[in-house]
Amino acid sequence: MSQPIRVIIANDQSSVANMWQRLINRQDDMESPIAAYDGLEIVELAAEYQPDVIIMDVMMPGIDGIEATKQILVQGNNTQIIICSARPDIAATAKEAGAVRVLGLPLLPDVLLTAIREVVQ
Repeated sequence: MSQPIRVIIANDQSSVANMWQRLINRQDDMESPIAAYDGLEIVELAAEYQPDVIIMDVMMPGIDGIEATKQILVQGNNTQIIICSARPDIAATAKEAGAVRVLGLPLLPDVLLTAIREVVQ
């Protein structure tokens, strides 16, 4: 079996981050070893862990998910960033920042899992 897809969740609502982590960790082909709860933290964790995918909330303390995305991608790793937002107007900005996918909130579990698998292929 190949290595599991490494995913880090970045969401300032710990209950949401923990729920998504549990969902990911129940999959045979994925793991989520850690979560970040603000924009600055996810930038640091991305450099340390170099995950395959980051599930990024937009509205976070420190720096927002858009700025965090830009800073992570400047690091030069191959992390794919999926931005999640309840704001329908954020998609163009997220794509310009380097996100490979933008998902609307609320988010169904199957939609999240499918998006993770698709962006690493």
